[in-house]
Amino acid sequence: MKVYKNTDHSGSSQTNRRPSIEKEASTNNAKPRYLRYEPDGKTPLKFIQPDEYDGVDRHLNGNQENVQYVGNSHIRIWYNTQTEGYMPHHHAAIEIISTVEGDYTVSCNNQVYHLHQGDLLIIPPHMVHRLMGSPSGARFITLFDVSPISDFVDFKVISARFVRPVYISAAKEPVLHHQMTEGLVRSAELYFAHETMWEMMIYAEILKLYGFIGKAYLSNPDNFSSKDHPHIQRNYDKFANLLSYLEEHVADRITLDDAAEYAGYSKFHFSRLFKEYTGITYYEHIQNIRIRTAQELLATETSITEIAYRTGFHDLTSFSRAFRNATGMTPTKYRSLAATN
Repeated sequence: MKVYKNTDHSGSSQTNRRPSIEKEASTNNAKPRYLRYEPDGKTPLKFIQPDEYDGVDRHLNGNQENVQYVGNSHIRIWYNTQTEGYMPHHHAAIEIISTVEGDYTVSCNNQVYHLHQGDLLIIPPHMVHRLMGSPSGARFITLFDVSPISDFVDFKVISARFVRPVYISAAKEPVLHHQMTEGLVRSAELYFAHETMWEMMIYAEILKLYGFIGKAYLSNPDNFSSKDHPHIQRNYDKFANLLSYLEEHVADRITLDDAAEYAGYSKFHFSRLFKEYTGITYYEHIQNIRIRTAQELLATETSITEIAYRTGFHDLTSFSRAFRNATGMTPTKYRSLAATN
């Protein structure tokens, strides 16, 4: 394990006490309503970490980061003004970058995203990404553990679309961008005020953010071959039930024909609809839930051979190959890093 110094998310090691957050009036520009950029690059007092952790010492095992959430919570939010970049890394947390002022460049999933003021980028768990830095500007970086919301049926459906980064801008999706920005603003207010029940209230906001994304996609008839909204809703209900069933039977060999029959479609119709609703193919989804389940089991004392069988792989070689293709490391290496973290 190594400690990567002087590349903190906050860009500042101030530890002054913070006053309560004061809301500012809403504006019509891209900047979130209360977020005022500090041109000297310092972290405003109201955005000092509640636990006074400045993030200077960030722990990496290889390129896997152990996210240090605040206190005993599942959340960490940074006000970031750093000008230097941060090396390629990944973590179990979902990361949301919200630019407040200036531009910011992020590389992830072999694609470079040039974020402008107000733009949002959602990075899935364990996706290797690199923060390129910026000569000026500020942005909020929200990190949160997805496990508290992962059992919601609606989340199982929408999360299938989060195997790739999600980029949201005011220019392309003004309504969704406004909803997301307002939710992230409220989350930051709750986090830095750090009053009673702050974590549950932030997770309520996070659930709404995912709900906004899901409804924006499902309400757009251009995303579906059928333009009939009641028909879209009926299909959604069927796929919600199917995705829950697949997660409950991850160890079983459920073929495309089996899944189509379960949902009540022909094989051809099912394949097309599955990609419309999830953004990926059926077998890509099966592989994703197998690897995600394996990652969870590797944090336990279950043997790697048993994990392979419990996640639907019928030999250790195919499991190790699939796991390495998905995560960039062997199951043994992943377990050792998880144990250290």
